[in-house]
Amino acid sequence: LFVVPTDGGAVSPYLVLPGRPVNRPTIDSTGELVMNLGVGTPNRDVATFSPVTGELEIVVGGPANGEWASLSSDGRLLLFSSDRGGQWEVWAKRAGRPVERVTFSPEGAESDAPYLSPDGTWFAYQSDKSGDFDIYRQDVPSGDEENLTRSPQSGDAVPAISPDGTWIAFESTRFEGLR
Repeated sequence: LFVVPTDGGAVSPYLVLPGRPVNRPTIDSTGELVMNLGVGTPNRDVATFSPVTGELEIVVGGPANGEWASLSSDGRLLLFSSDRGGQWEVWAKRAGRPVERVTFSPEGAESDAPYLSPDGTWFAYQSDKSGDFDIYRQDVPSGDEENLTRSPQSGDAVPAISPDGTWIAFESTRFEGLR
């Protein structure tokens, strides 16, 4: 993993883990780094790294895969996708608490690619629980969810939330062929 100053300074290595590719990094307001490790290896892990202590913690490891990590701005909530329960779902790691599943798809469906809102009170994710992939919005405290894109003829995926939390951008096949 490399870093570069926003003023265009020199690129420098930040975290080197031989044999463990690192991708999809995010940084919270405290400087805590969240990333995926090991894409292309037998399993993918989600890990956090503290530049203050130099500590690397594997949040999702072992036989389960983990990816699509999204960290709250205060660093107290980490959402990620994992197949640890046998199918892909969104899981949460809250400060001082064990990992818990936060989405519940019917058998054969999956929910993943969570993206936390700027205030950390809700998140967007993709799921095919309605038959095709749609974008859902879920409240963090209550777990209440809503299908935002409902399109039976297309696949909607990989949500990203605007900095003010008023828009969700996503990939879609709904207008395939438009240029």
